[in-house]
Amino acid sequence: MVTHGAGEMTRIPLPGPIRAPGPGADGCGMRASWGDALGTAYELVYQGWIEKGLDQARTHLATAERAGDSQTVARSHAVMGLALSLLQRPQESLLCAHNSAHLFEQLGNPQGQAFSQSVAASSYLELGDTVEAKRELAHAEQLLTGDHDEPEAFAAWIQASRVYARLSQYGHALDAAAQAAALGADMPVRYQVEAAAQQATLSIERAVECYHLDVTLGTAQLSEAIAAAADVAAEIAKTDSHRCHYELLLQQGTGLALLGLHEPAQDALRQSLELASTLGLASERDAVRLRLAAAARLCGRYEEAKAHLDAVGRLGDGSASMALQIEYFQEYSGWCEATGRHEQALEAYKSFHELSMAQLKARADAQNQVMSVRMGTNNARLQNQFLKVRNRDLERSVKTLTDQTEALNEQAFRDPLTGLGNRRFYADQIALLTQGDTGYMVGILDLDHFKAVNDTYGHATGDAVLVQVAQILGASCRPGDPVCRYGGEEFVVVLVGADEPIGAMVAERLRRAVAGHDWQALHPDLAVTVSIGLAAGDPADPEAAIERADQALYEAKRGGRNRVRVQHAHPGPVAAAVH
Repeated sequence: MVTHGAGEMTRIPLPGPIRAPGPGADGCGMRASWGDALGTAYELVYQGWIEKGLDQARTHLATAERAGDSQTVARSHAVMGLALSLLQRPQESLLCAHNSAHLFEQLGNPQGQAFSQSVAASSYLELGDTVEAKRELAHAEQLLTGDHDEPEAFAAWIQASRVYARLSQYGHALDAAAQAAALGADMPVRYQVEAAAQQATLSIERAVECYHLDVTLGTAQLSEAIAAAADVAAEIAKTDSHRCHYELLLQQGTGLALLGLHEPAQDALRQSLELASTLGLASERDAVRLRLAAAARLCGRYEEAKAHLDAVGRLGDGSASMALQIEYFQEYSGWCEATGRHEQALEAYKSFHELSMAQLKARADAQNQVMSVRMGTNNARLQNQFLKVRNRDLERSVKTLTDQTEALNEQAFRDPLTGLGNRRFYADQIALLTQGDTGYMVGILDLDHFKAVNDTYGHATGDAVLVQVAQILGASCRPGDPVCRYGGEEFVVVLVGADEPIGAMVAERLRRAVAGHDWQALHPDLAVTVSIGLAAGDPADPEAAIERADQALYEAKRGGRNRVRVQHAHPGPVAAAVH
Protein backbone atom coordinates (compact mmCIF):
# COMPACT_ATOMS: atom_id res chain seq x y z
CA MET A 1 0.00 0.00 0.00
CA VAL A 2 1.40 3.39 -0.96
CA THR A 3 1.69 5.82 1.93
CA HIS A 4 0.51 9.37 1.39
CA GLY A 5 2.84 11.61 3.38
CA ALA A 6 5.52 13.48 1.45
CA GLY A 7 7.95 13.21 4.34
CA GLU A 8 7.20 9.66 5.54
CA MET A 9 10.21 7.37 5.78
CA THR A 10 8.81 4.70 3.48
CA ARG A 11 10.29 3.02 0.46
CA ILE A 12 9.16 4.58 -2.80
CA PRO A 13 7.17 2.14 -4.97
CA LEU A 14 9.09 1.68 -8.20
CA PRO A 15 7.85 0.52 -11.61
CA GLY A 16 8.02 -3.18 -12.36
CA PRO A 17 9.74 -4.77 -15.35
CA ILE A 18 8.35 -4.21 -18.82
CA ARG A 19 7.34 -7.51 -20.40
CA ALA A 20 5.96 -8.78 -23.66
CA PRO A 21 2.16 -8.58 -23.91
CA GLY A 22 0.06 -11.69 -23.45
CA PRO A 23 -1.81 -13.63 -26.13
CA GLY A 24 -4.01 -11.48 -28.30
CA ALA A 25 -2.47 -8.24 -27.06
CA ASP A 26 -1.47 -7.15 -30.55
CA GLY A 27 -5.08 -6.15 -31.02
CA CYS A 28 -5.20 -4.03 -27.87
CA GLY A 29 -4.82 -0.29 -27.67
CA MET A 30 -6.81 2.79 -28.58
CA ARG A 31 -6.57 2.18 -32.32
CA ALA A 32 -8.08 -1.30 -31.94
CA SER A 33 -10.75 -0.07 -29.51
CA TRP A 34 -11.68 3.26 -31.13
CA GLY A 35 -10.73 2.55 -34.74
CA ASP A 36 -7.48 3.44 -36.48
CA ALA A 37 -8.29 7.06 -37.28
CA LEU A 38 -9.64 8.32 -33.93
CA GLY A 39 -7.24 6.08 -31.97
CA THR A 40 -4.39 7.71 -33.86
CA ALA A 41 -5.70 11.16 -32.86
CA TYR A 42 -5.64 10.11 -29.20
CA GLU A 43 -2.13 8.68 -29.50
CA LEU A 44 -0.88 11.84 -31.24
CA VAL A 45 -2.04 13.87 -28.23
CA TYR A 46 -0.34 11.59 -25.71
CA GLN A 47 2.84 11.46 -27.78
CA GLY A 48 3.01 15.26 -27.60
CA TRP A 49 1.73 16.26 -31.05
CA ILE A 50 -1.21 17.98 -29.39
CA GLU A 51 -2.36 20.37 -32.12
CA LYS A 52 -2.26 17.61 -34.75
CA GLY A 53 -4.28 15.29 -32.55
CA LEU A 54 -6.80 18.06 -31.81
CA ASP A 55 -7.29 18.79 -35.52
CA GLN A 56 -7.85 15.10 -36.29
CA ALA A 57 -10.37 14.75 -33.45
CA ARG A 58 -12.32 17.77 -34.73
CA THR A 59 -12.47 16.23 -38.20
CA HIS A 60 -13.78 12.93 -36.80
CA LEU A 61 -16.34 14.79 -34.67
CA ALA A 62 -17.83 16.53 -37.70
CA THR A 63 -18.01 13.25 -39.65
CA ALA A 64 -19.55 11.35 -36.71
CA GLU A 65 -22.18 14.04 -36.08
CA ARG A 66 -23.30 13.86 -39.73
CA ALA A 67 -23.48 10.06 -39.51
CA GLY A 68 -25.26 10.04 -36.14
CA ASP A 69 -22.47 7.92 -34.61
CA SER A 70 -22.86 8.78 -30.90
CA GLN A 71 -19.97 6.57 -29.74
CA THR A 72 -17.48 8.33 -32.02
CA VAL A 73 -18.94 11.73 -31.10
CA ALA A 74 -18.32 10.96 -27.42
CA ARG A 75 -14.78 9.74 -28.08
CA SER A 76 -13.97 12.74 -30.29
CA HIS A 77 -15.10 15.11 -27.53
CA ALA A 78 -12.95 13.19 -25.04
CA VAL A 79 -9.80 13.49 -27.19
CA MET A 80 -10.50 17.18 -27.80
CA GLY A 81 -10.97 17.75 -24.06
CA LEU A 82 -7.63 16.09 -23.31
CA ALA A 83 -5.82 18.10 -25.98
CA LEU A 84 -7.35 21.42 -24.89
CA SER A 85 -6.46 20.66 -21.27
CA LEU A 86 -2.81 20.09 -22.23
CA LEU A 87 -2.89 23.34 -24.22
CA GLN A 88 -4.05 25.15 -21.04
CA ARG A 89 -7.48 26.07 -22.42
CA PRO A 90 -9.55 24.80 -19.48
CA GLN A 91 -12.94 26.34 -20.28
CA GLU A 92 -13.04 24.74 -23.75
CA SER A 93 -11.65 21.50 -22.36
CA LEU A 94 -14.34 21.39 -19.67
CA LEU A 95 -17.15 21.73 -22.20
CA CYS A 96 -15.75 18.87 -24.28
CA ALA A 97 -15.14 16.68 -21.22
CA HIS A 98 -18.66 17.22 -19.87
CA ASN A 99 -20.22 16.55 -23.29
CA SER A 100 -18.29 13.30 -23.69
CA ALA A 101 -18.98 12.17 -20.09
CA HIS A 102 -22.71 12.74 -20.60
CA LEU A 103 -22.74 10.82 -23.89
CA PHE A 104 -20.68 7.95 -22.46
CA GLU A 105 -23.13 7.72 -19.55
CA GLN A 106 -26.08 7.48 -21.96
CA LEU A 107 -24.22 4.84 -24.00
CA GLY A 108 -23.45 2.73 -20.92
CA ASN A 109 -19.67 3.10 -21.25
CA PRO A 110 -18.31 3.64 -17.69
CA GLN A 111 -14.65 3.49 -18.79
CA GLY A 112 -15.14 6.27 -21.32
CA GLN A 113 -17.10 8.30 -18.76
CA ALA A 114 -14.29 7.83 -16.21
CA PHE A 115 -11.70 9.03 -18.73
CA SER A 116 -13.80 12.10 -19.55
CA GLN A 117 -14.28 12.93 -15.87
CA SER A 118 -10.55 12.64 -15.18
CA VAL A 119 -9.98 15.14 -18.01
CA ALA A 120 -12.64 17.41 -16.46
CA ALA A 121 -10.79 17.15 -13.13
CA SER A 122 -7.63 18.49 -14.79
CA SER A 123 -9.57 21.44 -16.25
CA TYR A 124 -11.22 22.28 -12.93
CA LEU A 125 -7.79 22.26 -11.31
CA GLU A 126 -6.46 24.63 -13.97
CA LEU A 127 -9.36 26.96 -13.11
CA GLY A 128 -8.49 26.78 -9.41
CA ASP A 129 -11.49 24.69 -8.34
CA THR A 130 -9.89 21.85 -6.35
CA VAL A 131 -13.24 20.88 -4.84
CA GLU A 132 -14.78 19.99 -8.20
CA ALA A 133 -11.51 18.44 -9.40
CA LYS A 134 -11.54 16.01 -6.47
CA ARG A 135 -15.22 15.24 -6.97
CA GLU A 136 -14.64 14.37 -10.62
CA LEU A 137 -11.70 12.14 -9.66
CA ALA A 138 -13.70 10.38 -6.94
CA HIS A 139 -16.55 9.66 -9.37
CA ALA A 140 -14.12 8.46 -12.05
CA GLU A 141 -12.57 5.99 -9.59
CA GLN A 142 -16.02 4.70 -8.62
CA LEU A 143 -16.74 4.01 -12.29
CA LEU A 144 -13.46 2.10 -12.59
CA THR A 145 -14.14 -0.32 -9.72
CA GLY A 146 -14.26 -3.94 -10.84
CA ASP A 147 -12.58 -5.60 -13.81
CA HIS A 148 -11.93 -3.29 -16.76
CA ASP A 149 -9.44 -4.02 -19.50
CA GLU A 150 -10.48 -1.40 -22.02
CA PRO A 151 -7.80 1.10 -23.16
CA GLU A 152 -10.20 3.82 -21.99
CA ALA A 153 -9.76 2.54 -18.42
CA PHE A 154 -5.98 2.66 -18.85
CA ALA A 155 -6.20 6.24 -20.12
CA ALA A 156 -8.50 7.20 -17.23
CA TRP A 157 -6.06 5.89 -14.60
CA ILE A 158 -3.11 7.65 -16.27
CA GLN A 159 -5.00 10.94 -16.40
CA ALA A 160 -6.18 10.58 -12.78
CA SER A 161 -2.58 9.95 -11.75
CA ARG A 162 -1.48 13.20 -13.40
CA VAL A 163 -4.19 15.22 -11.66
CA TYR A 164 -3.40 13.73 -8.24
CA ALA A 165 0.26 14.68 -8.76
CA ARG A 166 -0.74 18.30 -9.49
CA LEU A 167 -2.60 18.22 -6.17
CA SER A 168 0.63 16.98 -4.50
CA GLN A 169 -1.23 13.82 -3.46
CA TYR A 170 1.55 11.51 -4.59
CA GLY A 171 0.27 8.45 -2.76
CA HIS A 172 -3.00 8.54 -4.71
CA ALA A 173 -1.09 9.43 -7.89
CA LEU A 174 1.16 6.37 -7.55
CA ASP A 175 -1.85 4.16 -6.75
CA ALA A 176 -3.56 5.31 -9.96
CA ALA A 177 -0.38 4.77 -11.99
CA ALA A 178 -0.11 1.24 -10.54
CA GLN A 179 -3.68 0.54 -11.68
CA ALA A 180 -2.72 1.69 -15.17
CA ALA A 181 0.39 -0.51 -15.10
CA ALA A 182 -1.71 -3.55 -14.15
CA LEU A 183 -4.06 -2.91 -17.08
CA GLY A 184 -1.17 -2.23 -19.45
CA ALA A 185 0.51 -5.57 -18.71
CA ASP A 186 -1.56 -7.29 -21.43
CA MET A 187 -1.47 -4.38 -23.87
CA PRO A 188 1.19 -3.42 -26.44
CA VAL A 189 4.60 -2.56 -24.99
CA ARG A 190 4.01 1.17 -25.56
CA TYR A 191 1.31 1.15 -22.88
CA GLN A 192 3.53 -0.70 -20.44
CA VAL A 193 6.31 1.82 -21.04
CA GLU A 194 3.92 4.75 -20.57
CA ALA A 195 2.71 3.39 -17.22
CA ALA A 196 6.26 2.66 -16.05
CA ALA A 197 7.37 6.16 -17.09
CA GLN A 198 4.48 7.69 -15.15
CA GLN A 199 5.44 5.70 -12.04
CA ALA A 200 9.10 6.67 -12.36
CA THR A 201 8.28 10.35 -12.97
CA LEU A 202 5.98 10.45 -9.94
CA SER A 203 8.56 8.75 -7.71
CA ILE A 204 11.17 11.39 -8.57
CA GLU A 205 8.67 14.26 -8.28
CA ARG A 206 7.57 13.04 -4.86
CA ALA A 207 11.20 12.69 -3.74
CA VAL A 208 11.94 16.26 -4.91
CA GLU A 209 9.08 17.56 -2.76
CA CYS A 210 10.34 15.49 0.17
CA TYR A 211 13.83 16.98 -0.38
CA HIS A 212 12.46 20.50 0.05
CA LEU A 213 10.92 19.45 3.38
CA ASP A 214 13.74 17.26 4.70
CA VAL A 215 17.09 17.27 2.86
CA THR A 216 18.44 14.08 4.47
CA LEU A 217 15.36 11.97 3.80
CA GLY A 218 14.82 13.58 0.40
CA THR A 219 18.40 12.87 -0.71
CA ALA A 220 18.00 9.15 -0.02
CA GLN A 221 14.64 8.97 -1.80
CA LEU A 222 15.92 11.00 -4.76
CA SER A 223 18.95 8.76 -5.25
CA GLU A 224 16.76 5.64 -5.18
CA ALA A 225 14.09 7.03 -7.51
CA ILE A 226 16.57 8.39 -10.09
CA ALA A 227 18.51 5.13 -10.17
CA ALA A 228 15.32 3.15 -10.72
CA ALA A 229 14.21 5.50 -13.51
CA ALA A 230 17.32 4.93 -15.64
CA ASP A 231 16.09 1.67 -17.22
CA VAL A 232 12.62 3.13 -17.81
CA ALA A 233 14.15 6.16 -19.56
CA ALA A 234 16.12 3.84 -21.84
CA GLU A 235 12.96 1.89 -22.73
CA ILE A 236 10.78 4.92 -23.37
CA ALA A 237 13.44 6.44 -25.64
CA LYS A 238 12.75 3.52 -28.01
CA THR A 239 9.06 4.43 -28.32
CA ASP A 240 7.15 7.37 -29.76
CA SER A 241 5.84 8.48 -26.32
CA HIS A 242 7.75 11.74 -26.57
CA ARG A 243 5.74 13.67 -23.98
CA CYS A 244 6.20 10.97 -21.32
CA HIS A 245 9.91 10.91 -22.14
CA TYR A 246 10.07 14.71 -21.82
CA GLU A 247 8.37 14.64 -18.41
CA LEU A 248 10.64 11.89 -17.07
CA LEU A 249 13.81 13.64 -18.27
CA LEU A 250 12.63 16.92 -16.74
CA GLN A 251 12.18 15.32 -13.32
CA GLN A 252 15.46 13.41 -13.62
CA GLY A 253 17.32 16.63 -14.37
CA THR A 254 15.64 18.48 -11.50
CA GLY A 255 16.49 15.72 -9.03
CA LEU A 256 20.09 15.34 -10.22
CA ALA A 257 20.62 19.11 -9.84
CA LEU A 258 19.42 18.97 -6.22
CA LEU A 259 21.89 16.14 -5.60
CA GLY A 260 24.71 18.35 -6.93
CA LEU A 261 25.31 16.18 -10.01
CA HIS A 262 25.61 19.06 -12.45
CA GLU A 263 26.71 17.33 -15.65
CA PRO A 264 24.11 14.51 -15.58
CA ALA A 265 21.45 17.08 -14.64
CA GLN A 266 22.36 19.32 -17.56
CA ASP A 267 22.39 16.34 -19.92
CA ALA A 268 18.90 15.19 -18.87
CA LEU A 269 17.47 18.71 -19.02
CA ARG A 270 19.00 19.39 -22.45
CA GLN A 271 17.42 16.20 -23.79
CA SER A 272 14.11 17.33 -22.29
CA LEU A 273 14.53 20.74 -23.95
CA GLU A 274 15.22 19.09 -27.30
CA LEU A 275 12.04 17.01 -27.05
CA ALA A 276 9.92 20.04 -26.07
CA SER A 277 11.35 22.00 -29.01
CA THR A 278 10.74 19.13 -31.44
CA LEU A 279 7.12 18.88 -30.33
CA GLY A 280 6.64 22.66 -30.52
CA LEU A 281 5.68 22.93 -26.84
CA ALA A 282 6.59 26.56 -26.10
CA SER A 283 5.56 26.62 -22.42
CA GLU A 284 7.32 23.34 -21.69
CA ARG A 285 10.44 24.54 -23.50
CA ASP A 286 10.66 27.67 -21.35
CA ALA A 287 9.98 25.64 -18.19
CA VAL A 288 13.00 23.46 -19.00
CA ARG A 289 15.15 26.54 -19.55
CA LEU A 290 14.26 27.76 -16.07
CA ARG A 291 15.24 24.36 -14.63
CA LEU A 292 18.54 24.59 -16.53
CA ALA A 293 19.10 28.06 -15.05
CA ALA A 294 18.41 26.76 -11.54
CA ALA A 295 20.75 23.79 -12.03
CA ALA A 296 23.56 26.06 -13.23
CA ARG A 297 23.00 28.53 -10.38
CA LEU A 298 23.14 25.76 -7.77
CA CYS A 299 26.58 24.81 -9.08
CA GLY A 300 27.87 28.40 -9.19
CA ARG A 301 27.83 28.68 -13.00
CA TYR A 302 26.19 32.08 -13.01
CA GLU A 303 26.92 33.14 -16.60
CA GLU A 304 25.49 29.87 -17.86
CA ALA A 305 22.43 30.37 -15.64
CA LYS A 306 21.91 33.90 -17.00
CA ALA A 307 22.11 32.63 -20.57
CA HIS A 308 19.29 30.18 -19.88
CA LEU A 309 17.22 32.94 -18.25
CA ASP A 310 17.76 35.20 -21.25
CA ALA A 311 16.60 32.38 -23.53
CA VAL A 312 13.14 32.44 -21.96
CA GLY A 313 11.87 34.62 -24.75
CA ARG A 314 8.09 34.83 -24.32
CA LEU A 315 7.84 37.14 -21.31
CA GLY A 316 7.64 40.34 -23.28
CA ASP A 317 5.14 39.35 -25.99
CA GLY A 318 2.24 38.59 -23.65
CA SER A 319 2.06 34.89 -24.55
CA ALA A 320 3.70 33.53 -21.40
CA SER A 321 1.40 32.07 -18.77
CA MET A 322 1.22 33.69 -15.35
CA ALA A 323 2.69 30.55 -13.80
CA LEU A 324 5.73 30.76 -16.10
CA GLN A 325 6.22 34.46 -15.28
CA ILE A 326 6.06 33.71 -11.55
CA GLU A 327 8.64 30.93 -11.90
CA TYR A 328 10.86 33.18 -14.03
CA PHE A 329 10.96 36.07 -11.55
CA GLN A 330 11.51 33.69 -8.65
CA GLU A 331 14.53 32.15 -10.39
CA TYR A 332 15.81 35.54 -11.62
CA SER A 333 15.59 36.89 -8.06
CA GLY A 334 17.66 33.93 -6.86
CA TRP A 335 20.25 34.54 -9.56
CA CYS A 336 20.51 38.26 -8.69
CA GLU A 337 20.92 37.46 -5.01
CA ALA A 338 23.59 34.83 -5.72
CA THR A 339 25.58 37.30 -7.86
CA GLY A 340 25.36 40.20 -5.38
CA ARG A 341 22.81 42.25 -7.33
CA HIS A 342 20.66 42.91 -4.30
CA GLU A 343 18.58 45.81 -5.66
CA GLN A 344 17.71 43.83 -8.79
CA ALA A 345 16.93 40.81 -6.61
CA LEU A 346 14.48 42.90 -4.59
CA GLU A 347 12.77 44.22 -7.74
CA ALA A 348 12.48 40.71 -9.17
CA TYR A 349 11.11 39.42 -5.87
CA LYS A 350 8.52 42.21 -5.85
CA SER A 351 7.46 41.20 -9.37
CA PHE A 352 7.23 37.60 -8.18
CA HIS A 353 4.94 38.61 -5.29
CA GLU A 354 2.78 40.93 -7.41
CA LEU A 355 2.23 38.18 -9.97
CA SER A 356 1.52 35.66 -7.21
CA MET A 357 -1.16 37.99 -5.82
CA ALA A 358 -2.61 38.48 -9.30
CA GLN A 359 -2.71 34.72 -9.75
CA LEU A 360 -4.56 34.35 -6.46
CA LYS A 361 -7.17 36.89 -7.58
CA ALA A 362 -7.42 35.23 -10.99
CA ARG A 363 -8.19 31.94 -9.30
CA ALA A 364 -11.04 33.60 -7.44
CA ASP A 365 -12.36 35.07 -10.71
CA ALA A 366 -12.08 31.64 -12.30
CA GLN A 367 -14.73 30.33 -9.92
CA ASN A 368 -17.31 32.42 -11.79
CA GLN A 369 -16.12 30.94 -15.07
CA VAL A 370 -16.42 27.44 -13.62
CA MET A 371 -19.98 28.17 -12.53
CA SER A 372 -20.84 29.48 -16.01
CA VAL A 373 -19.42 26.38 -17.68
CA ARG A 374 -21.28 24.15 -15.24
CA MET A 375 -24.51 26.06 -15.84
CA GLY A 376 -24.11 25.83 -19.62
CA THR A 377 -23.50 22.09 -19.50
CA ASN A 378 -26.39 21.40 -17.15
CA ASN A 379 -28.74 23.59 -19.18
CA ALA A 380 -27.81 21.68 -22.34
CA ARG A 381 -28.66 18.41 -20.60
CA LEU A 382 -31.99 19.79 -19.45
CA GLN A 383 -32.85 20.97 -22.95
CA ASN A 384 -32.13 17.52 -24.39
CA GLN A 385 -34.45 15.96 -21.81
CA PHE A 386 -37.24 18.40 -22.74
CA LEU A 387 -36.90 17.54 -26.44
CA LYS A 388 -37.05 13.78 -25.81
CA VAL A 389 -39.90 13.58 -23.31
CA ARG A 390 -42.86 15.91 -22.82
CA ASN A 391 -44.76 14.33 -19.98
CA ARG A 392 -45.55 16.30 -16.85
CA ASP A 393 -43.54 14.19 -14.42
CA LEU A 394 -40.33 14.66 -16.38
CA GLU A 395 -40.95 18.39 -16.71
CA ARG A 396 -41.27 18.54 -12.94
CA SER A 397 -37.96 16.66 -12.62
CA VAL A 398 -36.30 19.04 -15.06
CA LYS A 399 -37.53 22.01 -13.05
CA THR A 400 -35.96 20.45 -9.95
CA LEU A 401 -32.68 20.06 -11.80
CA THR A 402 -32.88 23.68 -12.96
CA ASP A 403 -33.47 24.88 -9.41
CA GLN A 404 -30.52 22.82 -8.20
CA THR A 405 -28.30 24.30 -10.90
CA GLU A 406 -29.33 27.83 -9.99
CA ALA A 407 -28.72 27.10 -6.31
CA LEU A 408 -25.26 25.79 -7.18
CA ASN A 409 -24.55 29.00 -9.06
CA GLU A 410 -25.45 31.02 -5.96
CA GLN A 411 -23.17 29.16 -3.58
CA ALA A 412 -20.23 31.20 -2.36
CA PHE A 413 -17.09 29.33 -1.46
CA ARG A 414 -14.76 32.36 -1.56
CA ASP A 415 -13.90 35.18 0.82
CA PRO A 416 -14.54 38.37 -1.21
CA LEU A 417 -11.66 40.35 0.32
CA THR A 418 -8.76 37.89 0.01
CA GLY A 419 -9.95 35.55 -2.72
CA LEU A 420 -9.24 32.56 -0.46
CA GLY A 421 -11.80 29.93 0.45
CA ASN A 422 -14.13 30.64 3.35
CA ARG A 423 -15.49 28.43 6.16
CA ARG A 424 -17.78 26.59 3.76
CA PHE A 425 -14.79 25.90 1.50
CA TYR A 426 -12.85 24.54 4.50
CA ALA A 427 -15.73 22.29 5.55
CA ASP A 428 -16.10 20.99 2.00
CA GLN A 429 -12.38 20.19 1.75
CA ILE A 430 -12.34 18.38 5.11
CA ALA A 431 -15.41 16.38 4.10
CA LEU A 432 -13.60 15.21 0.96
CA LEU A 433 -10.45 14.33 2.91
CA THR A 434 -12.32 12.28 5.49
CA GLN A 435 -13.85 10.14 2.73
CA GLY A 436 -10.41 8.64 2.03
CA ASP A 437 -7.46 7.51 4.10
CA THR A 438 -5.20 10.51 3.54
CA GLY A 439 -3.77 12.01 6.73
CA TYR A 440 -3.59 15.76 7.17
CA MET A 441 -2.66 18.53 9.60
CA VAL A 442 -4.81 21.59 10.34
CA GLY A 443 -3.13 24.90 11.16
CA ILE A 444 -4.90 28.01 12.48
CA LEU A 445 -3.01 31.27 11.88
CA ASP A 446 -4.05 34.37 13.80
CA LEU A 447 -2.56 37.81 13.19
CA ASP A 448 -0.92 39.15 16.34
CA HIS A 449 -2.30 42.46 17.70
CA PHE A 450 -4.43 42.94 14.58
CA LYS A 451 -6.87 45.23 16.38
CA ALA A 452 -3.96 47.58 17.07
CA VAL A 453 -3.12 47.55 13.35
CA ASN A 454 -6.66 48.67 12.50
CA ASP A 455 -6.73 51.27 15.30
CA THR A 456 -3.29 52.70 14.49
CA TYR A 457 -3.13 52.59 10.69
CA GLY A 458 -6.79 52.42 9.68
CA HIS A 459 -9.07 49.70 8.36
CA ALA A 460 -7.87 50.17 4.77
CA THR A 461 -4.37 49.22 5.86
CA GLY A 462 -5.80 46.36 7.91
CA ASP A 463 -7.60 45.03 4.84
CA ALA A 464 -4.39 45.34 2.81
CA VAL A 465 -2.57 43.32 5.49
CA LEU A 466 -5.19 40.56 5.27
CA VAL A 467 -4.89 40.47 1.48
CA GLN A 468 -1.09 40.26 1.61
CA VAL A 469 -1.12 37.54 4.28
CA ALA A 470 -3.50 35.59 2.04
CA GLN A 471 -1.12 36.07 -0.88
CA ILE A 472 1.85 34.90 1.20
CA LEU A 473 0.00 31.77 2.33
CA GLY A 474 -1.24 31.02 -1.18
CA ALA A 475 2.26 31.36 -2.64
CA SER A 476 3.91 29.37 0.17
CA CYS A 477 1.56 26.36 0.23
CA ARG A 478 1.33 23.53 -2.27
CA PRO A 479 -1.52 23.63 -4.85
CA GLY A 480 -3.25 20.70 -3.16
CA ASP A 481 -3.16 22.22 0.34
CA PRO A 482 -6.42 24.15 1.00
CA VAL A 483 -5.97 27.67 2.42
CA CYS A 484 -8.92 29.70 3.66
CA ARG A 485 -9.85 32.78 5.64
CA TYR A 486 -11.67 31.34 8.62
CA GLY A 487 -12.96 34.66 9.94
CA GLY A 488 -11.66 38.10 10.91
CA GLU A 489 -7.88 37.85 11.19
CA GLU A 490 -7.86 34.03 11.33
CA PHE A 491 -6.68 31.83 8.49
CA VAL A 492 -6.65 28.04 8.23
CA VAL A 493 -4.30 25.85 6.18
CA VAL A 494 -4.75 22.11 5.64
CA LEU A 495 -1.47 20.26 5.01
CA VAL A 496 -2.53 17.17 3.07
CA GLY A 497 -0.43 14.06 3.72
CA ALA A 498 1.71 15.73 6.40
CA ASP A 499 2.50 14.28 9.82
CA GLU A 500 3.34 16.33 12.97
CA PRO A 501 7.09 16.86 12.28
CA ILE A 502 6.53 17.87 8.66
CA GLY A 503 3.51 19.99 9.60
CA ALA A 504 5.55 21.86 12.22
CA MET A 505 8.28 22.55 9.64
CA VAL A 506 5.77 23.92 7.14
CA ALA A 507 4.01 26.03 9.80
CA GLU A 508 7.32 27.51 10.88
CA ARG A 509 8.09 28.35 7.26
CA LEU A 510 4.74 30.16 6.98
CA ARG A 511 5.39 32.06 10.21
CA ARG A 512 8.77 33.24 8.94
CA ALA A 513 7.34 34.20 5.56
CA VAL A 514 4.81 36.52 7.21
CA ALA A 515 7.29 37.98 9.70
CA GLY A 516 9.91 38.55 6.99
CA HIS A 517 7.57 40.20 4.51
CA ASP A 518 8.17 43.84 3.48
CA TRP A 519 5.33 45.39 5.49
CA GLN A 520 6.94 48.85 5.34
CA ALA A 521 5.53 49.18 1.84
CA LEU A 522 2.13 49.63 3.53
CA HIS A 523 3.43 51.85 6.35
CA PRO A 524 7.00 52.64 7.51
CA ASP A 525 6.24 51.58 11.10
CA LEU A 526 4.19 48.48 10.31
CA ALA A 527 5.28 45.00 11.40
CA VAL A 528 3.07 41.92 11.16
CA THR A 529 3.47 38.52 12.79
CA VAL A 530 1.25 35.48 13.22
CA SER A 531 0.77 32.85 15.88
CA ILE A 532 0.04 29.34 14.62
CA GLY A 533 -1.67 26.39 16.29
CA LEU A 534 -1.32 22.99 14.62
CA ALA A 535 -3.11 19.65 15.12
CA ALA A 536 -3.50 16.36 13.27
CA GLY A 537 -6.78 15.67 11.49
CA ASP A 538 -9.05 12.92 12.74
CA PRO A 539 -11.27 11.30 10.02
CA ALA A 540 -13.62 10.02 12.72
CA ASP A 541 -14.08 13.50 14.24
CA PRO A 542 -13.14 16.31 11.80
CA GLU A 543 -14.23 19.02 14.26
CA ALA A 544 -11.72 17.78 16.84
CA ALA A 545 -8.76 18.85 14.69
CA ILE A 546 -9.84 22.48 14.48
CA GLU A 547 -10.57 22.50 18.23
CA ARG A 548 -7.12 21.10 19.08
CA ALA A 549 -5.47 23.52 16.68
CA ASP A 550 -7.35 26.35 18.40
CA GLN A 551 -6.04 25.15 21.78
CA ALA A 552 -2.51 25.14 20.40
CA LEU A 553 -3.07 28.65 19.02
CA TYR A 554 -4.13 29.79 22.49
CA GLU A 555 -0.88 28.38 23.91
CA ALA A 556 1.12 30.16 21.19
CA LYS A 557 -0.56 33.45 22.09
CA ARG A 558 -0.03 32.88 25.79
CA GLY A 559 3.60 31.96 25.16
CA GLY A 560 4.42 35.33 23.64
CA ARG A 561 2.95 35.28 20.09
CA ASN A 562 4.87 35.01 16.79
CA ARG A 563 5.43 31.29 17.30
CA VAL A 564 4.14 27.82 16.40
CA ARG A 565 2.61 25.35 18.83
CA VAL A 566 1.62 21.76 18.00
CA GLN A 567 -1.18 19.95 19.82
CA HIS A 568 -0.39 16.24 19.78
CA ALA A 569 -3.05 13.82 18.58
CA HIS A 570 -2.84 11.90 21.87
CA PRO A 571 -3.76 13.51 25.21
CA GLY A 572 -0.89 15.33 26.85
CA PRO A 573 0.73 18.75 27.11
CA VAL A 574 0.96 21.06 24.13
CA ALA A 575 4.31 20.68 22.36
CA ALA A 576 7.03 23.21 22.97
CA ALA A 577 7.06 26.18 20.66
CA VAL A 578 8.89 25.73 17.36
CA HIS A 579 10.02 29.35 17.42
